[in-house]
Amino acid sequence: MSRPDPPRELKALLRDLQTLQADVETLRADLEVYKNEVRAANARAERLRHLLRRLRTTPAAQPIARLPVRQVAIAYLLILTVCEVMTTLVLPTLGMTAYSLLLVALLFHAALTADYPIHRLLMTLTLAPMIRLLSLSLPLAELPQIYWYLVIGLPLFVPAFFTMRFLRLSGGEMGLRLGQPGTQGLIASSGVLLGLCEYVILRPDPLMTEFHLPQFIFYALIMLICTGFMEEFIFRGLMQQTSIQTLGESGIVYVAVIFAVMHVGYQSLLDVIFVLVVGLFFGWIVRRTGSLSGVTVAHGLTNICLFLIIPLWVR
Repeated sequence: MSRPDPPRELKALLRDLQTLQADVETLRADLEVYKNEVRAANARAERLRHLLRRLRTTPAAQPIARLPVRQVAIAYLLILTVCEVMTTLVLPTLGMTAYSLLLVALLFHAALTADYPIHRLLMTLTLAPMIRLLSLSLPLAELPQIYWYLVIGLPLFVPAFFTMRFLRLSGGEMGLRLGQPGTQGLIASSGVLLGLCEYVILRPDPLMTEFHLPQFIFYALIMLICTGFMEEFIFRGLMQQTSIQTLGESGIVYVAVIFAVMHVGYQSLLDVIFVLVVGLFFGWIVRRTGSLSGVTVAHGLTNICLFLIIPLWVR
């Protein structure tokens, strides 16, 4: 077989070079568009910062920023409770509207108090209405219940993570450390007893109709990550840390009450009281040990026993 003559190879190479040059020009144009978008975004961010600075220095903003911290914290807790009761017992759409207004109020208040200690608490409190707004706005009705935790938990990690970064909270402050394995293992094992106690209160239907090991492992991982880790990261990590910084040791109680209020949806006063006690226990443990690992596993085990193991076992 004869080799192509050099001019033909050269022409092919020139065509390839022209194509490559066209691709480079397209990339340059796309890069220029991206740079313009970044400049526009930076300009909008600067205008927003300027607006917030003006808001913080207006005479009307000063009284808001200087409101007593404890009274403000209690007021938001009461509003959160009303929103949750409205969502559960009155009308979900009305509760969604109330939660949206609460989220806007928290963000606006946080913007006005950027130079005050309560700012950090307000920023973490925004996660509570976000939890409920996600659960109300996402199309969950057609999904199996186990996937509700996955669909809500994973998107919620994004604002939780950026709140941690925005407030410059370190992993150590958040309790993201292993701790003493023996102590944390003992704490983790308490989840079995807690799950049994809560099952006696709620008697939920099983999330699995039959036991299949691969399916059980998958469901258990969802519970462990999306309820155990995610909720402890938010409540005992972010909220408790900023609550203690703002309210002192009573911040443990404050976050435990918020945690209990977010369980009003089960429509059981006994369960709300039970969750309050569990929240106090978890909060005290994290405060004493400085680690979320034990309570994360305990929380996950509680829900695994409550929704997967015990309902199948008692059938």
